Amino acid sequence: MGIKDFGEFDFDGIEDSLQLGSAKKKPSNGPDRYVHSRDQRDDAYNPLDGVDLHSDTLSFSSRQRKNILVPPGVPEDFESYKRLLHRAFDSLDDILVERLFAEKLLVSASRSWNLRDPQGNYLIAGKSFEILSKAMGETYFFKPSSLAFGKLYRDNAIGLFLYGKGWEKVVLSKSLLSRPFKSLLETVVHEQIHRLQHSLTCRLNQAMTDPLPKNLHSLVLYWLRDEPNRKTGYLSAARSSPEESKRILRSLAMEYHAYERSEYVIGKIFP
Repeated sequence: MGIKDFGEFDFDGIEDSLQLGSAKKKPSNGPDRYVHSRDQRDDAYNPLDGVDLHSDTLSFSSRQRKNILVPPGVPEDFESYKRLLHRAFDSLDDILVERLFAEKLLVSASRSWNLRDPQGNYLIAGKSFEILSKAMGETYFFKPSSLAFGKLYRDNAIGLFLYGKGWEKVVLSKSLLSRPFKSLLETVVHEQIHRLQHSLTCRLNQAMTDPLPKNLHSLVLYWLRDEPNRKTGYLSAARSSPEESKRILRSLAMEYHAYERSEYVIGKIFP
């Protein structure tokens, strides 16, 4: 990760094949996993979001899912999930805030950000992404994704965490370069949280070498149990008004995590 990884993401020739329900075959170099994109304007989803989200190393049949996702400690409802989530991450979030407060370059970047100069904001965005991602990786103990800019489904989306076999990226829309600096930072944290979620999910398959702490193990099982709800929620949100869409998205387990943490952390730095 770093400025050397900061560049353009090539969507040429794959945009049509990424649309939900498309019968076209995905190119071999295209993404085959999608996590929700964040749109600060109206929280709208586009059809790319949530097509297929599960660990590259885990795939459960419905019978297996029923049997393994009900052990003690897994939240029984959404309110219990939120309490467990806050117990697992609140102290780490505060550590992240302290780390970011100490980053003078981030404050300097915010002062240099000019809504009328998106081209000048390009390098500022890259350095800010590097600072944020490094701090998140050190705080939550995961390897953040590198950055690329690209056109995301007619720019209705402003951020995606994408991954395929052997690669992954956080892809941001160029439209963010013409939006407030705070929007850029919230989107970066949001998408890296999805990267963290993916990393934790993959660790379920490494119980002998890299076991998850009990609280994180329970959170991951809840995410997997919530997967059918998440997929139908994405579709419902895409067809709803902006206000209703926002309500639906924040009722989904993984999205609640990404929205709440990004808004809390960046809100502390830039109220």
